[in-house]
Amino acid sequence: MVVPLKTIREAVWATIPKLFFIAILAFITVYVLKLMRLFFLEVEKETLTFKGFYPEWAQPTYKICRVLVIAFAAIIAFPYIPGSDSPAFKGISIFVGVLFSLGSSSAIANNIAGFTLTYRRAFKIGDRVKIADFVGDVGNTRLQVTHLRTVKNEEITVPN
Repeated sequence: MVVPLKTIREAVWATIPKLFFIAILAFITVYVLKLMRLFFLEVEKETLTFKGFYPEWAQPTYKICRVLVIAFAAIIAFPYIPGSDSPAFKGISIFVGVLFSLGSSSAIANNIAGFTLTYRRAFKIGDRVKIADFVGDVGNTRLQVTHLRTVKNEEITVPN
């Protein structure tokens, strides 16, 4: 009866440094993301300017950098997650990765189209454009959709 409790205690005790490392990594990641957000907000407000970098690029660039920082932190944290070296954990990780990659192809295509529209500066807010059969003024551009306001004052959402 004492042996299983001793085994559990030793396993928990051995896991504490790994959890401590993950907590410190999460803390650092959160503050790096906050600093990045502050930096890109200042670029968007044109408090900070860089030659050849337009203010409307600040938010999409922040989103790209945010994903990269989170992915980097997850890669660093993976070996420290309790049970990450078990075959079951690896199998579930591969399964979730395959599901995500197969299910998100159109969303990724729309995101890439949104980044392309943003960085090519194809149009700005207020421009009158014709997209497919729709004509209107650009009200907002996002990664996946563009919002148009027609002459009849209707708002149309067009996928990128």
